[in-house]
This record gives sequence, C-alpha cells and structure tokens, in this order.
Amino acid sequence: MTGRVRLPGGEQRKASQKRSRPATLSAAVLMPAILIGAGDRVRWSRHTEIVQRVVGDEADVRQDGRNTLWRLPVAQLTKVLD
Repeated sequence: MTGRVRLPGGEQRKASQKRSRPATLSAAVLMPAILIGAGDRVRWSRHTEIVQRVVGDEADVRQDGRNTLWRLPVAQLTKVLD
C-alpha cells in the first residue's frame, strides 16, 4: 500500500479532503419507548391494527375485520393517537 487514502470507488480524494479526519462516533440517544398494551391501535408498515396481547418485547397484532394474527417486535410498532 502506498499510504494514500482513496474513496470507495478508487478515485483519489480532492486536495481539501486529504487531511480531513474521520468523524467521531457520537453517543446514541435513546428515546423512551411509548408503552403499548392490549387494545391499543398501532401502525406497522402500511397497516393499522389492534394489539391483542404483549409478551416481552413482542406483540400479537390482529388486523381489523380479518382473522389474521401477526407476532411482531414492539420496536416496529407505532402507537396511533386518537
């Protein structure tokens, strides 16, 4: 290796970029989770459903008017505020 830092595509960096330092990692900011319980309306992907029960970090979600049941991670659900 020649010691030259190149871009991922193999091109050389511009003169103004050669002496720049990589960004430091910032600490992740954790947002408090909104508590989701049985009977709450939640949004997942493009669907809006009702939570049937919550077990640990997973929730059983039933679609309105259908007999479809999904077991989803609570982190993927967004609570719908009425």
